[in-house]
Amino acid sequence: MIYMSKDKIYYASSIFSSIRSFICCGIYLYTENFNF
Repeated sequence: MIYMSKDKIYYASSIFSSIRSFICCGIYLYTENFNF
């Protein structure tokens, strides 16, 4: 059984949310700059 502490889960979720926000921001800037 794999055990993960709440600290690791919180750390992973914070990384995932930051990556998700970065990707969303990149897509937004891409569509704004290259909107044909």
